[in-house]
Amino acid sequence: MSQLFYSPLSTLNHLHRDFGHIAANPLSSTRQETFSPAIDIRESEQAYSVLVDVPGLEPDAIDVSLHQNLLTIKGNREAETPTGDNSFRRRERASGAFSRQFSLPDSTDNEAISAKTHNGVLEIRIPKAVTPGPLKITVNG
Repeated sequence: MSQLFYSPLSTLNHLHRDFGHIAANPLSSTRQETFSPAIDIRESEQAYSVLVDVPGLEPDAIDVSLHQNLLTIKGNREAETPTGDNSFRRRERASGAFSRQFSLPDSTDNEAISAKTHNGVLEIRIPKAVTPGPLKITVNG
């Protein structure tokens, strides 16, 4: 069974950033978080599906690329800026740029990868390559 791998460095970077926020202002409830979308990965016999929560992002604000079996998902959710007397009392919705990377196994059909959004969820479908069955070779005498 093949697996999709993620980059552990991105998790460590998020942890380091969170500790920095806590040390800088431990009682703040209005600090601005960095946006990092939640991701699920499913596997079937035919394909992998990467599901990314991207509510509020238009499809043209999301960049999906593949280079040397490294799938990269990038985007940017703009922070809403208050205008006039419309100021924030509390901000919990995270915004900012994000980038997530996953190593794809060699058994994927990279030419057939597709991506679409629906109801705030980006789905990247990564078909598995068709592997030929055993080949019978006749031995001549």
